[in-house]
Amino acid sequence: MTDLLELLKEYKTCEASFDRVASDSGVPENHLASEAKLAMKQAYKNLKLAIIEELRTSNDFYQKIHEQNMQLMCNTSFELKVTRVKEGEGAFDKFSTRFEGGILSNGYLYFRSVATNTDFTFESYASYLKGTIDEHGAGEVEQTDTETALLLTLPAQYEAKISLDGSIHLKVTELDPTLERKLIAFELAGDPFNRSEKKRNLFLRNRSEMNRLIALRIEELQKSL
Repeated sequence: MTDLLELLKEYKTCEASFDRVASDSGVPENHLASEAKLAMKQAYKNLKLAIIEELRTSNDFYQKIHEQNMQLMCNTSFELKVTRVKEGEGAFDKFSTRFEGGILSNGYLYFRSVATNTDFTFESYASYLKGTIDEHGAGEVEQTDTETALLLTLPAQYEAKISLDGSIHLKVTELDPTLERKLIAFELAGDPFNRSEKKRNLFLRNRSEMNRLIALRIEELQKSL
């Protein structure tokens, strides 16, 4: 309880700081306001994750729909296609090493590159990535293996697998025919429910219920401030 209250206080402090900076400048997206907004988002994320951990062990209904959502995502495999590429910005950039993202409100999974290789390497690409995804659909994967290639180094498609414990594995199954060496995979998209609208809709309904429980917990905490 004490830890949650401290996290809530931190979020409220960051929220007030963002409001003050944005109000003083009159421009909500200037540099200082952007930094304050990022701090506020991170503080809220920390609070939400702590509440989720609590609900997983203390709320039977949350536990039930949490487990159900993990089962809904668990699959044999599905395709993740590269939907956007970009030029690497660093001197040694050859491939993305880390993606973050999640299942959006349309029920599809999207990842965006947040890191690339920083050391010199011969022509190669990240052939295998693994990471985690939670009951809300928030996920991240990191490169674990690379493969050297003489010509083609830009992934076009991955085979993705999600396990019941929330582990997710991505394996490159197709390379783009382009020979442009500075391009890297930037955004990925796929359907973790393999076109099952029943599974997709149930997952989204469950997530709405979980978010409702989180919001109620925040309201309870605010009364204790």
